[in-house]
Amino acid sequence: MIKQYEKTPLEEWIEKLFIAHGICSPSDLSISNISKSFNINVYYIPKAPDQAIWDEEQTVIFLNSDRSEKEMREIFFHELAHPLLHYGDQTDTTTDFRSLQERQAHLFQQYAAMPIHMIMQYKDTPMTSLIPIIAEDFSLSLEFVQHRINQIRRRIYQTHIDQEIQTSKKTPAREWSTETQKILDKLHRQINSKIQLSS
Repeated sequence: MIKQYEKTPLEEWIEKLFIAHGICSPSDLSISNISKSFNINVYYIPKAPDQAIWDEEQTVIFLNSDRSEKEMREIFFHELAHPLLHYGDQTDTTTDFRSLQERQAHLFQQYAAMPIHMIMQYKDTPMTSLIPIIAEDFSLSLEFVQHRINQIRRRIYQTHIDQEIQTSKKTPAREWSTETQKILDKLHRQINSKIQLSS
């Protein structure tokens, strides 16, 4: 199933960036290794607000040391997004722009904490046992891994829908079998209901 996944441009960028820095396996994703690879200072301070501060010369990420190791890793990847993707001080921007940057950081967090090029190494693992194995190997919470796996499943499903639509455009309707027509009608209804729910 995972073999059919199509990477987003951001995932491709992260993959190239990580591979260029020798980050190729889950064991390479430790905070110490990533921060060393990208020349980032990380400070663990009790009750500190989790945040990244950066300029052209240096980057510092503060993490609340009262959190669990898995929580700190997940937050670290979110904060890492800001200096790698964004320029300038977020406090001087509009609420909408900050919201956009936070959404970008959230996506980056998902992709960087569990890069698809590393998840592909588990392509022969049954989906039923995949989540606890990945949670252990990547040192992430089960909830985080479940969310990312669901994201991957949705993208694979969307790829199937896109392929079906492309095929249907090439095949005149009168040549479709009754079963194909039923499937296409069902897909059409599902897509329309999702569009209505999201608007």
